[in-house]
Amino acid sequence: MMALNGVSQMWLFALYEFLRTWRQRAMQLLQLADQYAKTKPAKQKAFLSKTLADAKGKEKHIFSGSSFYSHHISRIADTDFVASIKAYYDKTDGWFGFIEELRMNLAKHEVPKKRGMVTEMPGYARMGLVTGTLYWQFIDAQGGLQKLDRREAANFFLDIQVPDYDDDRDELLE
Repeated sequence: MMALNGVSQMWLFALYEFLRTWRQRAMQLLQLADQYAKTKPAKQKAFLSKTLADAKGKEKHIFSGSSFYSHHISRIADTDFVASIKAYYDKTDGWFGFIEELRMNLAKHEVPKKRGMVTEMPGYARMGLVTGTLYWQFIDAQGGLQKLDRREAANFFLDIQVPDYDDDRDELLE
């Protein structure tokens, strides 16, 4: 159980970092798209060319992997592409904050935005009786007790829609 708890915490930290990095990139793209839209039509091509050249200049230092940064920047004029980024950014907003608050409890043993407030049993995972997945209880930024289980976080990330087990708990326990 302790080993599974440790691996689960590392997985949650990786999920947090992935979402944080993706959201940072998405925000950059949305800001560039906004700047592009506000640029006079006669200067939009030059704006896109310069922005793309800057991105390719940053990518020249990548030798052992792929980078899609310049490709994504080349699509900031595509309103459907920009709308899809905005939609997913908005969809991840609440979950990202939730995972961020749990991460603060687990990694730093602190309650987010509450100096001096001590967390209750930081890092201690429990196993759900119905699903068998690990879950953490943690104190959020408002001082309330919250719960997040690993399966819920994974399903959110993978965009898997599952029934709410809490609604069917009595039937599942019979």
